[in-house]
This record gives sequence, structure tokens and C-alpha cells, in this order.
Amino acid sequence: MAKGEIKKPKQKRSIETKKQILQAGFQMITEKGYHNTDTNEIAKAAGVSTGIVYRYFPDKKAILMELIENFFGRLEKLDYLDMDILHANDLHTFIENMLERFVALHRNYAAAHEEIEALRRSDADVGELYRRIEDTIIREIMDELVKLGISGDHLEEKLRLIEQLLEGYCHMVGIEGRERLDHDFMRKTVIESAIQIIS
Repeated sequence: MAKGEIKKPKQKRSIETKKQILQAGFQMITEKGYHNTDTNEIAKAAGVSTGIVYRYFPDKKAILMELIENFFGRLEKLDYLDMDILHANDLHTFIENMLERFVALHRNYAAAHEEIEALRRSDADVGELYRRIEDTIIREIMDELVKLGISGDHLEEKLRLIEQLLEGYCHMVGIEGRERLDHDFMRKTVIESAIQIIS
């Protein structure tokens, strides 16, 4: 295995061991933060030796990068969106569902999300990976919209604006809580604004 290369296990036991390491890495990085976690702690949490961790990952950063790929990379496949709704030309329900799933992701993984958000701004590799995943998601949604005849000028720019709108809403209600705000009004306005932008 070349230096810096991540081992791709083939046997069931090896696949499970690597999965344990990733789960432990996710837990430790979420609880303590990336910079406050070391490989020894990840190994201990995974129930393996440090040597075993290094058999699968050259360093802690490789664990982080694979975690980001696994966590955000699955969004590339748009599994979290119900494309049948979009294909039924129900843009309102599609945006509504997308918003609900965004909020659930932010609530369920708030600490992990905040840590990765901080790292994407301070680490060039994390930032580049994050941008690549975002770009792929945007391109796939664009492709689906074009198939439905929703296109026109500046479609990518419109989707980027919608993404920021949804992200801002998720932060206010999913992570920060902001109980004094009228969440129902905000939700309705975000959905209406997104539809107006895309239409």
C-alpha cells in the first residue's frame, strides 16, 4: 500500500473493522472536536490497536476525509430527496420535503455539522472535498430540473441561492433553536421564496 493510501478491505471482518474505526472517529470528533482527538483515542473507542487503525488509514485526517465522503457523499446520490415528487411536477412538495430533510440532518448531526463547517473554512482539503460534494449535488438537481423542462438562465445560481436559504433556515431552527422566532412563518416564507426563485 502506497504512503497516504487508504486500504479498501475486501473480507467481511476487515470491512467491519474499518467501519468500527469510522464510527469511533465520528463519535470522538463529534464529541471532542477534530483537533482535540488523536488516533489513539479513536483506536480505543473502536476497540482496536493503534496499529490496526494505521493499517486502514495513514493518519487522522484520512479518517476525517472518509467520514465526510460517507456522511455528505451519500447526498450526492440524492437518496434523501423524493425525486418522484419532483417528476410529478409538484415543486412545492419537493422543496417542502427537501427542507424537512435538511432540518432533520442538521438536528440529528448538529455537533458533527458544526465541526465540519469550521474545518471546511480552516482546512483547504476539507473545503475542497466539501465543495466537490456540493457541486455534484447541485449538478444532479439541475439535471433533474432540466429533464422536467425547468431550466432557463442562471439555473445553477438560483439553486445556490436556494441552498443558502435552506441552510440559513436550518441553522436558525435546527441548530440554534431561536425559539422566539415564528418557525412556521419562516418555513412558509422559505418554501415560497425557493419556488419563486426557481420559477
